[in-house]
Amino acid sequence: MPFSKEFFIIDAHGFLHRNYHALPKLRTSKGEEAGALYGFVNWLIRFLKDKKPHYAAVCFDSKGPTFRHELYPDYKANRPKADEELVSQLKTARDLVSAMGFKIAALPGAEADDLMATLAALGKKSGKDVVIVTSDKDIYQVAGGGVKIWSGAAKEEYKAEEVCLSKFNVSCAYMRDYLSIVGDASDNIPGAEGIGPKTAAELINKFGHIADIYKAAEAGDAAIKPGVIKKLLAAKESVLLSEKLVTLKDDLPLGLSFEDFAVKNPLESELEIFANRFEFKNLLLQNNER
Repeated sequence: MPFSKEFFIIDAHGFLHRNYHALPKLRTSKGEEAGALYGFVNWLIRFLKDKKPHYAAVCFDSKGPTFRHELYPDYKANRPKADEELVSQLKTARDLVSAMGFKIAALPGAEADDLMATLAALGKKSGKDVVIVTSDKDIYQVAGGGVKIWSGAAKEEYKAEEVCLSKFNVSCAYMRDYLSIVGDASDNIPGAEGIGPKTAAELINKFGHIADIYKAAEAGDAAIKPGVIKKLLAAKESVLLSEKLVTLKDDLPLGLSFEDFAVKNPLESELEIFANRFEFKNLLLQNNER
């Protein structure tokens, strides 16, 4: 099987968090928690075997506040502190993924979503078909035009516009407008109080972007119900703030070229250390599968 021509951009934190909370607890014989790592490593091994990627980036969040916290101190303030057992695996994952031959993308003050958006722009500029491997709905705002979304499930196809339309009833080009209005409880993004997904989609499909919706609302457009106009006007400051919070940055200064993301041969001596520490026998077999 020839190498894949796509540029894969992988949401590491998405996988690790999902594995940690969904899979049964897994500990080594010495008592070290390894469940999240085990699930992610198994997926990466299957990914290497099935897709044979030539180019791939694995994106990680970095510790500390972001520009979104500066704009809105309550950003993600509703989230409980991560379990220390998960935090330790997140730290280890970077070195383990590097040893497997992948290039890590991380930047202080940057979230993985912004890294993925920046790398998608880099991939498009380099003439590649971009596949972002994530379950995060925010990333749909950069989908389309050569950028596809994939959940990572072997039997699922790459998707973009059709999924955004079926899930949210708006096209990818209007995803940031949709999120600005409905908000996002998981990130503590306020949106417009009292306006739900159905009404948000109707407004977008009728008028377009946030600026156009507010132009119509402030003019008292008869196509908008008076109650909705009232809610929009009351929430304008909140919606405009939310728009800044949900908009992904696609121009982060990574200091890397596209060729830096060529998948390399694994570092067998380092993989052996990880395999012995976490008792991942299949990790040592990965080189034979590529």
